[in-house]
Amino acid sequence: MTLSEISKKSLFIFDYDGTLVHSDELHNKAFRYALREILNDFDYEKLKGLSTDAAISSLLKRNQIYISDKRKNQIIADKQKYAKANASKLIKINTKLQIFLKSLRHKKEIKTALFTCGSRNTVNASLIPLGMEDLFDYRVYAEDVIECKPSPEGIYKIISYFSIDPKNVIVLEDAENGFESARRANVDYVDVTKYFKNIND
Repeated sequence: MTLSEISKKSLFIFDYDGTLVHSDELHNKAFRYALREILNDFDYEKLKGLSTDAAISSLLKRNQIYISDKRKNQIIADKQKYAKANASKLIKINTKLQIFLKSLRHKKEIKTALFTCGSRNTVNASLIPLGMEDLFDYRVYAEDVIECKPSPEGIYKIISYFSIDPKNVIVLEDAENGFESARRANVDYVDVTKYFKNIND
Protein backbone atom coordinates (compact mmCIF):
# COMPACT_ATOMS: atom_id res chain seq x y z
CA MET A 1 0.00 0.00 0.00
CA THR A 2 1.36 3.40 -1.04
CA LEU A 3 1.24 6.57 1.05
CA SER A 4 -1.22 7.96 -1.50
CA GLU A 5 -3.58 5.02 -0.91
CA ILE A 6 -3.19 5.35 2.85
CA SER A 7 -4.19 9.02 2.69
CA LYS A 8 -7.53 8.12 1.04
CA LYS A 9 -8.80 6.37 4.19
CA SER A 10 -11.26 8.17 6.47
CA LEU A 11 -10.51 6.46 9.80
CA PHE A 12 -6.94 6.11 11.07
CA ILE A 13 -6.38 3.82 14.04
CA PHE A 14 -3.00 4.34 15.70
CA ASP A 15 -1.14 2.03 18.03
CA TYR A 16 0.85 3.81 20.73
CA ASP A 17 3.92 1.94 22.04
CA GLY A 18 6.42 1.35 19.25
CA THR A 19 4.29 3.30 16.78
CA LEU A 20 3.64 6.87 17.90
CA VAL A 21 6.36 6.63 20.50
CA HIS A 22 9.52 4.62 21.07
CA SER A 23 8.88 2.97 24.41
CA ASP A 24 10.88 -0.27 24.33
CA GLU A 25 13.39 0.95 26.90
CA LEU A 26 10.61 2.01 29.28
CA HIS A 27 8.64 -1.24 29.13
CA ASN A 28 11.69 -3.48 29.13
CA LYS A 29 12.91 -1.83 32.34
CA ALA A 30 9.40 -1.85 33.85
CA PHE A 31 8.94 -5.59 33.26
CA ARG A 32 12.38 -6.36 34.67
CA TYR A 33 11.69 -4.22 37.72
CA ALA A 34 8.35 -5.90 38.41
CA LEU A 35 9.72 -9.42 37.85
CA ARG A 36 13.07 -8.89 39.57
CA GLU A 37 12.35 -11.33 42.40
CA ILE A 38 11.16 -14.27 40.30
CA LEU A 39 12.50 -13.97 36.75
CA ASN A 40 15.53 -12.25 35.23
CA ASP A 41 16.08 -13.95 31.89
CA PHE A 42 13.42 -13.23 29.25
CA ASP A 43 13.14 -11.70 25.78
CA TYR A 44 11.18 -8.46 25.84
CA GLU A 45 10.69 -8.58 22.05
CA LYS A 46 8.25 -11.47 22.50
CA LEU A 47 6.08 -9.32 24.78
CA LYS A 48 5.64 -6.37 22.41
CA GLY A 49 2.03 -5.63 21.56
CA LEU A 50 0.62 -7.57 24.51
CA SER A 51 -1.20 -6.09 27.47
CA THR A 52 0.70 -6.18 30.75
CA ASP A 53 -1.60 -8.92 32.07
CA ALA A 54 -1.18 -11.06 28.96
CA ALA A 55 2.60 -10.53 28.90
CA ILE A 56 3.04 -11.50 32.56
CA SER A 57 0.77 -14.53 32.15
CA SER A 58 2.76 -15.63 29.10
CA LEU A 59 6.09 -15.32 30.91
CA LEU A 60 4.88 -17.22 33.96
CA LYS A 61 3.44 -20.03 31.85
CA ARG A 62 6.49 -20.28 29.58
CA ASN A 63 8.84 -20.47 32.55
CA GLN A 64 6.57 -22.75 34.59
CA ILE A 65 6.37 -20.27 37.45
CA TYR A 66 3.33 -20.70 39.67
CA ILE A 67 2.20 -17.86 41.91
CA SER A 68 -1.06 -16.72 43.47
CA ASP A 69 -3.40 -14.34 41.67
CA LYS A 70 -2.68 -11.81 44.40
CA ARG A 71 1.08 -11.97 43.70
CA LYS A 72 0.50 -11.77 39.95
CA ASN A 73 -1.71 -8.70 40.35
CA GLN A 74 0.98 -7.08 42.47
CA ILE A 75 3.57 -7.70 39.73
CA ILE A 76 1.24 -6.13 37.17
CA ALA A 77 0.68 -3.13 39.45
CA ASP A 78 4.44 -2.75 40.01
CA LYS A 79 5.10 -2.82 36.28
CA GLN A 80 2.46 -0.19 35.56
CA LYS A 81 3.59 1.98 38.47
CA TYR A 82 7.20 1.94 37.22
CA ALA A 83 6.11 2.70 33.65
CA LYS A 84 3.90 5.60 34.72
CA ALA A 85 6.61 7.11 36.92
CA ASN A 86 9.28 6.93 34.21
CA ALA A 87 7.25 7.49 31.05
CA SER A 88 8.12 11.13 30.50
CA LYS A 89 11.89 10.57 30.63
CA LEU A 90 12.19 7.21 28.81
CA ILE A 91 9.73 7.66 25.95
CA LYS A 92 10.66 9.33 22.65
CA ILE A 93 8.25 10.56 19.99
CA ASN A 94 8.17 9.18 16.46
CA THR A 95 8.42 12.68 15.05
CA LYS A 96 7.53 11.84 11.46
CA LEU A 97 4.38 9.96 12.44
CA GLN A 98 3.30 12.67 14.87
CA ILE A 99 3.57 15.24 12.08
CA PHE A 100 1.40 13.00 9.89
CA LEU A 101 -1.16 12.56 12.69
CA LYS A 102 -1.36 16.31 13.26
CA SER A 103 -1.90 16.88 9.53
CA LEU A 104 -4.94 14.59 9.65
CA ARG A 105 -6.55 16.71 12.36
CA HIS A 106 -6.95 19.56 9.88
CA LYS A 107 -9.20 17.44 7.66
CA LYS A 108 -12.81 17.44 8.89
CA GLU A 109 -13.73 14.29 6.97
CA ILE A 110 -11.03 12.23 8.70
CA LYS A 111 -11.31 10.61 12.13
CA THR A 112 -8.43 9.43 14.27
CA ALA A 113 -8.43 6.84 17.05
CA LEU A 114 -5.97 5.27 19.44
CA PHE A 115 -5.99 1.53 20.16
CA THR A 116 -3.39 0.45 22.68
CA CYS A 117 -2.87 -2.52 24.96
CA GLY A 118 -1.32 -0.14 27.45
CA SER A 119 -3.24 0.85 30.54
CA ARG A 120 -5.05 4.19 30.56
CA ASN A 121 -2.95 5.63 33.39
CA THR A 122 0.38 4.53 31.93
CA VAL A 123 -0.36 5.76 28.40
CA ASN A 124 -1.81 9.07 29.56
CA ALA A 125 1.26 9.63 31.74
CA SER A 126 3.20 10.26 28.53
CA LEU A 127 0.42 11.12 26.09
CA ILE A 128 -0.44 14.33 27.93
CA PRO A 129 3.12 15.65 28.53
CA LEU A 130 4.00 14.91 24.90
CA GLY A 131 1.07 17.06 23.75
CA MET A 132 -0.87 14.30 22.01
CA GLU A 133 -3.97 14.14 24.20
CA ASP A 134 -6.06 16.18 21.73
CA LEU A 135 -5.03 14.33 18.58
CA PHE A 136 -7.65 11.57 18.78
CA ASP A 137 -11.42 11.50 18.36
CA TYR A 138 -11.67 8.26 20.31
CA ARG A 139 -9.35 6.10 22.43
CA VAL A 140 -9.42 2.42 23.41
CA TYR A 141 -7.13 1.22 26.20
CA ALA A 142 -6.46 -2.24 27.61
CA GLU A 143 -9.18 -1.72 30.23
CA ASP A 144 -11.79 -1.10 27.53
CA VAL A 145 -11.67 -4.57 25.97
CA ILE A 146 -11.99 -8.12 27.23
CA GLU A 147 -9.18 -9.28 24.94
CA CYS A 148 -6.49 -7.00 23.58
CA LYS A 149 -4.28 -7.59 20.54
CA PRO A 150 -4.06 -9.86 18.60
CA SER A 151 -7.83 -9.90 19.17
CA PRO A 152 -9.71 -7.51 16.83
CA GLU A 153 -12.08 -6.45 19.63
CA GLY A 154 -10.60 -2.97 19.99
CA ILE A 155 -10.77 -2.32 16.25
CA TYR A 156 -14.39 -3.49 16.14
CA LYS A 157 -15.17 -1.16 19.05
CA ILE A 158 -13.70 1.82 17.21
CA ILE A 159 -15.42 0.99 13.90
CA SER A 160 -18.74 0.63 15.74
CA TYR A 161 -18.25 3.96 17.51
CA PHE A 162 -17.81 5.80 14.20
CA SER A 163 -20.28 3.60 12.23
CA ILE A 164 -17.83 3.46 9.37
CA ASP A 165 -17.25 0.98 6.54
CA PRO A 166 -14.20 -1.20 7.37
CA LYS A 167 -12.97 -0.58 3.82
CA ASN A 168 -12.31 3.02 4.83
CA VAL A 169 -10.21 2.07 7.86
CA ILE A 170 -6.43 1.89 8.15
CA VAL A 171 -4.50 0.64 11.17
CA LEU A 172 -0.99 1.94 11.84
CA GLU A 173 1.11 -0.57 13.78
CA ASP A 174 4.66 -1.75 14.42
CA ALA A 175 4.29 -5.30 15.81
CA GLU A 176 2.90 -8.63 14.69
CA ASN A 177 0.18 -8.71 17.36
CA GLY A 178 -1.15 -5.45 15.93
CA PHE A 179 -0.95 -6.68 12.35
CA GLU A 180 -2.85 -9.83 13.30
CA SER A 181 -5.50 -7.76 15.06
CA ALA A 182 -6.07 -5.81 11.83
CA ARG A 183 -6.12 -8.97 9.71
CA ARG A 184 -8.77 -10.53 11.96
CA ALA A 185 -10.85 -7.36 11.72
CA ASN A 186 -10.46 -7.50 7.92
CA VAL A 187 -9.11 -3.96 7.65
CA ASP A 188 -6.01 -2.62 5.96
CA TYR A 189 -2.88 -1.94 7.98
CA VAL A 190 0.61 -0.59 7.50
CA ASP A 191 3.89 -1.31 9.22
CA VAL A 192 5.02 2.12 10.43
CA THR A 193 8.62 0.98 10.65
CA LYS A 194 8.60 0.92 6.84
CA TYR A 195 6.42 3.92 6.03
CA PHE A 196 7.05 6.27 8.93
CA LYS A 197 10.56 5.69 10.17
CA ASN A 198 11.38 8.37 12.70
CA ILE A 199 13.23 11.20 10.99
CA ASN A 200 15.38 11.47 14.12
CA ASP A 201 16.60 7.84 13.84
